[in-house]
Amino acid sequence: MKLNEREYEILLLLSNEYSVRDIAEKLKLKPKIIEESLSEMSTKFKVKSELGLVKKAITQGIIKNI
Repeated sequence: MKLNEREYEILLLLSNEYSVRDIAEKLKLKPKIIEESLSEMSTKFKVKSELGLVKKAITQGIIKNI
């Protein structure tokens, strides 16, 4: 699965227990943008939750197990 740079950043922060609000602040974006990005990634990965998204990214080697 291929992610763009922004998606990768969001996923990496999410995997480090950042909230949507914290991710938005760190990346200087609105929380709504982060939520939309997470929703799009969940559809790409065919998962139902943020936890499922992180789990799938780890199992596929997109991010390293932390």
